[in-house]
Amino acid sequence: MSLRSLDASSLIIDRLRHWAVGRNASVACFYIGFATAKEHSPATILSSLLRQVVGGLEEVPAKIVQAFRDQKGATEGPRLGLSQALEMLLYIILATHMHMH
Repeated sequence: MSLRSLDASSLIIDRLRHWAVGRNASVACFYIGFATAKEHSPATILSSLLRQVVGGLEEVPAKIVQAFRDQKGATEGPRLGLSQALEMLLYIILATHMHMH
């Protein structure tokens, strides 16, 4: 990917984030560079997206707070596994969708 492509991607993400302000919407993104591709797993990618979505919420749902509290004793810090991160993302999507209707 060229530098020009990265600049365009960043601009698009910035515009989407600006558009989402005040619209009850979140924008989450993840970029995997070629040099660090092997360092990322599906769990770390979903966890990063979850962190971004939660950061855009006015209030963090208790279910998500509890999931991280349950992981507090982990040796590398609190981390959700793949299934937990996916479950939490789906929970936020469904809760937001139900709240809107």
